[in-house]
Amino acid sequence: VASDPFNITLTQTSATSVIVEWSQPSGGATVTGYVVHYSHGVDNINQRVAASSTSSNITHLDRNTSYQFSVEATSEHVSGESNNCTITLFDPFDGINVVECDPVPQSQTVLLSKWALLMLV
Repeated sequence: VASDPFNITLTQTSATSVIVEWSQPSGGATVTGYVVHYSHGVDNINQRVAASSTSSNITHLDRNTSYQFSVEATSEHVSGESNNCTITLFDPFDGINVVECDPVPQSQTVLLSKWALLMLV
């Protein structure tokens, strides 16, 4: 099973474009590629990305619209997907808009939680 991508960052670079960046999953199956999923309303779009890349430039988006993004790491047999991350594209575009999601891999969050519980005892 491929681990989940994490540290998802969405950067609005114009009124109609977003750069999606993520950190490679650690552990799990070998990643063979990524799929960036994005949607607003009923429109769901998938963009495939090579395993060697950890970013994707998404263009031709609608102005003044909120989009929900997630990144899926694919492997030969199974995939792992990040949590959803939402950004609203503003027009007029008056500067870079950045949204950060999933700062810590889920497996590390569990370890940190267990460590915190041990420290309380």
